[in-house]
Order: sequence, then structure tokens, then C-alpha cells
Amino acid sequence: MRGLLALCLVWSASAAFAQDADAGVAPEVIDAGIVSPPPAALTARQRRAGNLGVGFLGTVPVLRAMESTTTGTSPGPITITDARATVPMIGVRWWSYGSLIGVELGIGFMYSEGQHDSSSASSMNVSQYPITMEFVGHAALPLSIVSTENVIIFVSPEFRLGNSSRAARAAAKPDVAWTIDAGLRAGIEIFFGFIGIDRLSLEIAARIGVTHEIRTLTTQAALDEIVDTTHLTRISTSLMGNPWDIVTSAFALRYYF
Repeated sequence: MRGLLALCLVWSASAAFAQDADAGVAPEVIDAGIVSPPPAALTARQRRAGNLGVGFLGTVPVLRAMESTTTGTSPGPITITDARATVPMIGVRWWSYGSLIGVELGIGFMYSEGQHDSSSASSMNVSQYPITMEFVGHAALPLSIVSTENVIIFVSPEFRLGNSSRAARAAAKPDVAWTIDAGLRAGIEIFFGFIGIDRLSLEIAARIGVTHEIRTLTTQAALDEIVDTTHLTRISTSLMGNPWDIVTSAFALRYYF
């Protein structure tokens, strides 16, 4: 009787094991405690690759055109000054996918006109100011040399072309000035990911460049036209001028879309 009972128990265990095998139950695997390392965080340049950063690119000094004068039938004295207009720029920056190079384009302009009214009981005098306009175009190729989670350190060759014109309302030809600038800028672009604004960046940079300025003054005489042209070449860093000019020319602010 005991032998029959033992035989039944062995048969039941064998049947249960066979059912588990037929059902495809995999044998239990014990975790050996091996944990895969988390994936490395993307750098700021990798996260912004393909995005378009739009914002303020700083200010650019542009040689200002000066209005010429005449006295009677002969040209009057022409005063040559180094007056410059500070033109703010807006623009875009785009970081490429497959390389460390980006593209930056910017533009800025200023336009002004006006008049002065002087009146009395017997007369009314109106004088109009000259029409002036300053324009600047900017192109650069920033190269990322170091990038961390929230920082891009870069160098950037760049080129700028500025134009200034000034004309009296009745003048046949405006006075014109050109500013041609080529330089190298080095800076750091800081992203505000540490406070949850990952697409906003602040750039701090310094540059050195060569600037060539050309100013043309046209003076109308009674039977003649006198054209005076001056040239000036300058090599300088961005750390020049008034303190506020240094701040506005060294900082840029962008938001990436």
C-alpha cells in the first residue's frame, strides 16, 4: 500500500513538470546585479543642432556720412569728423547636424528725418532736417571648440558691411560713407537649462578686426561739382569706445526655435 502511494506521488510530480515544459515556461533567471550605465547627456550644441536661434546680436559702429555745405558760388569749408552711428543688429544662428560649424546672419538699420518749426506773430519758418540712414549686414561662421551640457565655447570669423547716407531734401546727391569690417570673434554661449529655459542663451564675446572706412562728400558749386573722398583703415579689438558701447557690442541674446 505504501509503495503504491509513493508511485502515485512520483507520477503526479512528473506530470506537473511535463505540463510546465509544454506550456513554454522559461526557467527562472537570477539577476546577477549587472546594471547598464545611463546614456550620456547631450551637449548644448547637440541639443540645438538644426534649431534656429533668433535674437539681438549686439551693436556695430558705422561711419556716419556728413552733409556738405556751400557758401555763395564757391564750396564752403568741409569738416571731416570721425562721427559714427551705433547700429543695433538682430539676426539668426543655426548649428549644423554633422559638423561643429554654424551659420550666423544679421542685419540692422536706422532711419531719421524731421523738421523744425519757428513761429512768431508775423511769420512762420519751417526748416527740414536732412534725411539720414545707416545700414549694416553681418555674416559669420561660428566653430564650436568645446561644448558641455549648458555651454558652447566658439571662435567665429565674421564679415560686416555698413553704409550711411545723408542728404538735404533738395540735394541732388547724398553724402555717403562705407564701413567694411573683417574680424575674428571668440566667445561663450551660455544656455539657461539649469533654470529650466534650455532654449534661451546669453553670449559674451570679444573680437579683433580690421576696418576700412570710406567717406564721400559731394559739394555743388555754381558751375562745378566737387567730390571729396577720405579713407581710413583701423585695426582694433572690441574693447574700445564708451563703456556702454563695450557692453552692447560684447553681449548677444538668443532664443532657439
